[in-house]
Amino acid sequence: MIRTPGMVVMLTGILSWCPTGAAPEGGGGWTLAAYVCADGDLSALGRRYAAELVAGARAGGWTLAGQIDEGVRGRSRVASHRFVVGGAGEGRAPVRGDEPVNVGTAESLADFLRWVGERAPGTRLGLIVFGHGASPAGLTADGTLLSAEAAVALDAERGDALTAREVAEALDAVDRTVDLLVLDSCFSGSMDAAWELRERVDVLVVSRGRVPGSGLPWRAVLSGAGPEGATPEALAQRCLDEAAGSRARAEGLTAVRCAGLVNVVAAVRGLAEAIAGEPDAGMLALAMARRTCRDLGVDRELCDLRELCAGLQESDSAAVSEAAIDVCDAIDGSVVGGVGGGAARGGLTVLMPGGLMGVPDGYGARADSFGGSSGWGETIRAYRRGLQDLMQRTTDNSRRGGDAA
Repeated sequence: MIRTPGMVVMLTGILSWCPTGAAPEGGGGWTLAAYVCADGDLSALGRRYAAELVAGARAGGWTLAGQIDEGVRGRSRVASHRFVVGGAGEGRAPVRGDEPVNVGTAESLADFLRWVGERAPGTRLGLIVFGHGASPAGLTADGTLLSAEAAVALDAERGDALTAREVAEALDAVDRTVDLLVLDSCFSGSMDAAWELRERVDVLVVSRGRVPGSGLPWRAVLSGAGPEGATPEALAQRCLDEAAGSRARAEGLTAVRCAGLVNVVAAVRGLAEAIAGEPDAGMLALAMARRTCRDLGVDRELCDLRELCAGLQESDSAAVSEAAIDVCDAIDGSVVGGVGGGAARGGLTVLMPGGLMGVPDGYGARADSFGGSSGWGETIRAYRRGLQDLMQRTTDNSRRGGDAA
């Protein structure tokens, strides 16, 4: 999350809880649940983010249930608060006591989702997560090593990252599928993160690169159209359309249908096998394609998978070229749309270190992770070994040439 200057807008108009009773279903059958992880350097921006959501929900007639965690504001500890906008259940109250909760755990997210189901039930659920994210290498936008895997938010006070896998675990715990999941955090648009969420999310909105501190322009997104008849894809497209016209825009914003990710992973597995089957031609093609890709990630550790495979289609190996075409087709079949980052059709990133960075220990070790199930982990390890061997041979030849002179 990139911090940007701006006037802080406080949450207003959210009063104490209304009398208890049967909670109404969300507007148009939709409930939007916002999990705002804003402690540390995001405290002021998190309050503004929540206020934008509230303003948009009121203007568009959406039911919004949220939790905002600031941790410490100045020298004071601030209790985490929950709020509801829309319907008879409108109000605001601390989560529990005067202490901020640890938002970096699956248990805390599951507890929030249970509360949303009680206070603002709906037949459709849109979950919004705001906070500091990390690439599959665990790196944030400022180069901090946040976690051992892709993360979508952070409890800065405790140093506890909420990983994509933990989001899936929270959804499993409440046995709920999310119609639309918006991860408003840096580097959330990786195949690794998306793969973890595939069984519990219908449509996913993420960013392949950095996200401004203001996040998505929620006031415009929600006020421009109400919830009546809204589909997950239509709401995702509104996020893309409004972001395209925003001054502060996320890098490579994209929306994908998670059901199509099974085809993407199968195609990537086929590509990994094709490269392994012709290692010399495959690794050369991979090196050439990587050179043409834009570097993403703070340490050049990411690249766009579709962009990479477009380059691999030029390989002299027919097997590698055909497998790369299959990957592109599978990605196109799962993408709703995209904006920014050079690929208008949208896409997802993969770990593909382009600088001196190696492959993190343990990447792809879990058989059910993207790196493990697709064979991508072993592919990039072989690629890095090949580069290291080449550099060593080049150094040795240079030394021998110097001795001969």
